[in-house]
Amino acid sequence: PRITLLASQDRTLREHFCARADGHERAAVVLFKRIRISASSLPQSDRYIAVAVHPYEDAWVTGSSPSHIAFETRPLREFFRRCEEDSLVFGFAHNHPAGFPDFSETDCANELTLLEAVSNRNGHDVSLVALLWTRDEWKARVRTGHVPTEAVPARHVIVTDRPIRVWLGNGALRSGDTYTRQAAAFGVVAVARELERPLVRGH
Repeated sequence: PRITLLASQDRTLREHFCARADGHERAAVVLFKRIRISASSLPQSDRYIAVAVHPYEDAWVTGSSPSHIAFETRPLREFFRRCEEDSLVFGFAHNHPAGFPDFSETDCANELTLLEAVSNRNGHDVSLVALLWTRDEWKARVRTGHVPTEAVPARHVIVTDRPIRVWLGNGALRSGDTYTRQAAAFGVVAVARELERPLVRGH
């Protein structure tokens, strides 16, 4: 899977995450459009394009700290309904202000809770995109209602800024005007194709 955020969505999420003076985790709903594109030089996989960002309201959160966040799922039912009616994919974004570098066991539990809630509402043919902002990096993975315990890491997270920013699956960041020009001329898919070529490094 490949994930794309607009620059404005990326900014909204990061500003929301940093808004608490006590340094507690925060979360947001991100709704995605799933697109499947076949290209001769790329393996077929899903691309998730963010279409809306909704920061969690304080009333939804039942507990938080610098290393966890707990919440109710009842207020999220409207987003589940929208996903079903508009053929969107539910996404859960949160941060690790304490600096833990990857998804945690608590994150797994939260994702499974959310995926179960979405599946109960919309059926098992659903997906959930999990986004994590930690150590100034985006990380992402995708679960499905048919195999909820399997989390597939995203190949990359693209932020369509100027210059464009791309976090690869290993957390490495690529950025530059070259990718921005490619995206403007040929679209994000062309950028993705370029990114997936093997890197050649000198000795």
